[in-house]
Amino acid sequence: MLPALFIIFVSFLPANHAAGHHGSVIFPLYQLPPDQLPNIHDGSIEEWRSLLSEPTLTEADFIPAGTETTASGHNAEDLQVEVYLGWTPSPPRVYAAMERYDDVHVVADRERSTRSDGIYLNIDADHSGGRYSWGLPGGDCALSVAEAIQRGLTLECIPHIFHSYTHAQEYVVSLSTRDRGPTLFLPIAQTEEEGFTKDWAEDAPYAAVGGIGGIVRENLNYSVLEFFVTPFDSLDIRGPEFSLPSELREGQVMGLEVTMMDFDEPNVSSYSEIQSTLSGSNHVWFDADYFVDFRLLGSPPSPASTSVERTTWGDVKNRHRQVPAK
Repeated sequence: MLPALFIIFVSFLPANHAAGHHGSVIFPLYQLPPDQLPNIHDGSIEEWRSLLSEPTLTEADFIPAGTETTASGHNAEDLQVEVYLGWTPSPPRVYAAMERYDDVHVVADRERSTRSDGIYLNIDADHSGGRYSWGLPGGDCALSVAEAIQRGLTLECIPHIFHSYTHAQEYVVSLSTRDRGPTLFLPIAQTEEEGFTKDWAEDAPYAAVGGIGGIVRENLNYSVLEFFVTPFDSLDIRGPEFSLPSELREGQVMGLEVTMMDFDEPNVSSYSEIQSTLSGSNHVWFDADYFVDFRLLGSPPSPASTSVERTTWGDVKNRHRQVPAK
């Protein structure tokens, strides 16, 4: 049990605030039929193509982070991606898949690395907005939770240790080791102290990942990543019994952001050189106000109803995207 000191100090944590997310476009997010959930370990997105007919996102939807323009940060010679997204109400999950053709595919040599080509999924399911991450702590705040409690927590340390990722989460998914395949993790694991970690939210039944890489097709590096995660309205480091998964309902508007990482060399000086987001913001890693909006819809349209418009998917998406009423 945490000492009373934590209970007293937690009342000073920044409160969540209702907020609109970035931009005026609402993207569609279709519910996946419970009897047709994709097999995320098969290394193929053919099931996704059968379910959704067209990708939710392509490279043309991503904007260089920090520019907030309308220009895509990628061209077909550099990077081609198809991203598929879906949701389920029970258990509440967001599913995702990415098929990727890349001229240079960078894979880190260690686990839990953010220096790999991959995809970040940021979720604010209850649309509360606001800051949700305080970065990597330093100094006394870098102590384990147990040590910090013993020495007397300061208000400065509390957000780092207890509050990051509580009401919104960022998941990093990549082929981040050459010999162990795909990984999925929350970048800020405050401590490895048993009982005081969010690692449990990275594994089944709350999350899972699959994928393949190391394949050359059409003279480009080919890879597939598939995964699901559980959104939380309250993610507590003490474990799932203290946490509150989000309720997902048809018609609900969810704050969500997708970041595409595209390294051309492993040692870049700035992440802004290699990342692009749907909003064009480079603040999505810590502030949910910069996420874009996705509306949870029912079953996807049948393949027959969209196949005739396969070459004009931009028009299909624009019809489903909505501008919020003023």
